[in-house]
Amino acid sequence: MNNIPSRTLSLSLLSLAFIMLSGCAAAVMTSAKTVKGSESNNVIIVEKTEPITAIREVTVDTSGLNKDDAEKQKDIADRVTSLLISNLEKKSLYQPKNEEAFTLTVTVRNMKQDVNERAVYAIVNILNAEKEAIFSFASVETSEGLRTINYIEETFAESAVAEIAKPVPAPAQ
Repeated sequence: MNNIPSRTLSLSLLSLAFIMLSGCAAAVMTSAKTVKGSESNNVIIVEKTEPITAIREVTVDTSGLNKDDAEKQKDIADRVTSLLISNLEKKSLYQPKNEEAFTLTVTVRNMKQDVNERAVYAIVNILNAEKEAIFSFASVETSEGLRTINYIEETFAESAVAEIAKPVPAPAQ
């Protein structure tokens, strides 16, 4: 340490601090949800133009989880559907008998899967009676270590319903 000029050491520490802050800024900008994070990474595809006040049907397609067998895919779809309905009910949005209500569809696909890590993305659509998307977003969820897909199902359901329940954004002026 004594052989390193103080100016070089200061620049090295400053560079290291900048790199660390850049990583934090990138995480904040994307709001990445991992089991280590605190928010989900949701990217809006179709902007919400009207409030989502009721959902009558929820369907989850997990056929894109190609490293899981059909039985596991069905189990995941059933759990995610139940979690979504439960979270929608908490916000009084799930109304299966309301013919005017929207349909929620979720399509889940693998991004990466190995022994210690799994990343999936989901395309979430809110469809009107004509099956047109009135709101759509993509969500990325990752897990590492012992917490695999089972752990992130709950996180995804909570963040998806929170995104759906958000008010319509004010028009830009």
